Amino acid sequence: MYNLFLVFYRLGIQLVAVWNPKARLWVEGRKSIFDRLQAACTQDTRPTVWFHCASLGEFEQGRPLIEAIRLNYPQYKILLTFFSPSGFEVQKNYPGADLVFYLPLDHRQSSHAFVKIAKPSLAIFVKYESWYHYLKALKESAVPTLLVSAIFRPTQHFFGPFGTFFRSMLEQYSQIFLQDSHSATTLTKAGIRIPTQVAGDTRFDRVTRVAAQYFEHQTIEKFSAGQDLLVAGSTWPEDEALLNILLDKIPSLNLVIAPHNIDEHHLKKTERSFANSVRLSEWEEKFRPNETRVMIIDQIGILSMIYRYSTFCYVGGGFNRAGIHNILEAAVYGRAVVFGPSHEQAAEASALIELGAGFSVASADKLVELAKKMTKDPAWSIKNNQLAENFVRERTGATMRIMDFIAEKDILVKNKVL
Repeated sequence: MYNLFLVFYRLGIQLVAVWNPKARLWVEGRKSIFDRLQAACTQDTRPTVWFHCASLGEFEQGRPLIEAIRLNYPQYKILLTFFSPSGFEVQKNYPGADLVFYLPLDHRQSSHAFVKIAKPSLAIFVKYESWYHYLKALKESAVPTLLVSAIFRPTQHFFGPFGTFFRSMLEQYSQIFLQDSHSATTLTKAGIRIPTQVAGDTRFDRVTRVAAQYFEHQTIEKFSAGQDLLVAGSTWPEDEALLNILLDKIPSLNLVIAPHNIDEHHLKKTERSFANSVRLSEWEEKFRPNETRVMIIDQIGILSMIYRYSTFCYVGGGFNRAGIHNILEAAVYGRAVVFGPSHEQAAEASALIELGAGFSVASADKLVELAKKMTKDPAWSIKNNQLAENFVRERTGATMRIMDFIAEKDILVKNKVL
């Protein structure tokens, strides 16, 4: 059934690629992939550490570990693979990796061919991304294979009606590093016998490192000076509808908005939705003093650094089944974070709500009420903001725990090129 699903998945993607640009990238990016991988590995003969991430979010989660491997084991080349175009297309030139590829679909023949060419000394999969034939090929080749920053809940497919097959994937790993103790309990109750360790979430290390970097943006600084500013990141249309109502209700509030989708069609739609809005790239020509209230971020790569300019933050995705985007990028600056009601998959959201530093809203009225309190009650906001910052900083260290394991087990040292 799994193999048959993959066949139909590929056929479906190829069909959709006729009119869908993202699906077309998925198909085109995998053409001649084994020839290209072979050529790259022939040119760079150093032993390999292979990182696999589903998409951009998992990459950001794995990035601290990639950089730690690069720093501590420079004699290894880093092979980075993505399943989704939204990860590959953004990070295909990432300087922290030596080779960046799409991952071929998980057929038995292709997975064994990939492992045979790459010859990884260590394979690291991030969070959820488990593929049956790849894991089998790695185990048969005696490659140490880690799953990092994993989180498990009883409602996941691993523990459902067809859970036996998916749990068999987990048992191919050499070690699983978990985000929290609840995940450990879930695996124990399910009878998973693979060694596990509660190491924490490497995203805390990533956002802390980003926040510590020097960053200034004169345009955003001028826009935010002396003004209550809401920075809204990774927003979807449902989020933007609430934010539009919020601006009408609180005229003193300005908005910096970074839509999740920044293709030209959606950017134009966002401009039409928000009166008195200007794109960041057109700011110098179109900014109107005392009129422009909305700055639209139309470039990738700066959102995680501009949350620092906010009075409070809104993170999108909470009205979609996939759930909210990364709220830690905002909380690390000591900012209370607001998001939609679909946040069950983000353990940090529930934790911040319990602390009083995170707020879930399901309606515009609730968002307006909350925004008024945040802008009119400085003592309340300062208290909640400090709780948010402490929450993030107290949970760093997952990267170091995983690196300690790699060193203690001599996983890479024994293959060291002198």
